[in-house]
Amino acid sequence: MTKQPTSLSTGKAYSGSNVHTLQVAAATNNFESNVWGTYRQITSRGGQVRKGEKGTRIAFVKFDWVTQPDGSQKQEFVVKHFTVFNTDQADWAQEVAA
Repeated sequence: MTKQPTSLSTGKAYSGSNVHTLQVAAATNNFESNVWGTYRQITSRGGQVRKGEKGTRIAFVKFDWVTQPDGSQKQEFVVKHFTVFNTDQADWAQEVAA
């Protein structure tokens, strides 16, 4: 069974469609790690994503208050997309805790 994809920044497991997306990417690329992070998260922890590596696009979805043009507030879904890399796609100055 495939390990649950986990966020490098929070240590929490991904949820929703991101789980399937990251599991497929890991299986397709034979990644051994189940830890994923953005380029910035990896570099801030002493890693460097290797040149030519391709990231995997995921979505962060939440229900939030959004200000309308007339100044009123309305609750709606907010979707943000991020590109994440598996920690196997980076070279590390030292070992990263999974």
